[in-house]
Amino acid sequence: MTEVNAITALNMAQADMGAAIKNQKNSYLGNSYADLTAVQEAVFDAFAAHGFAITQEGGRDDFGQYMDT
Repeated sequence: MTEVNAITALNMAQADMGAAIKNQKNSYLGNSYADLTAVQEAVFDAFAAHGFAITQEGGRDDFGQYMDT
């Protein structure tokens, strides 16, 4: 996929995505937020339909452990 094709596909995927439903409540601040599952439900189908995959890779650097998504 060329960079131009990827940008076009990302735009189409974003157009197909629904909103992430705010399904959790922050007990300290009192605000609502969408947890990771809600975000995944909002984006996975649209990404897959347009040729994208979401991957994760863990590692460690000078600041400690991390996860790249």
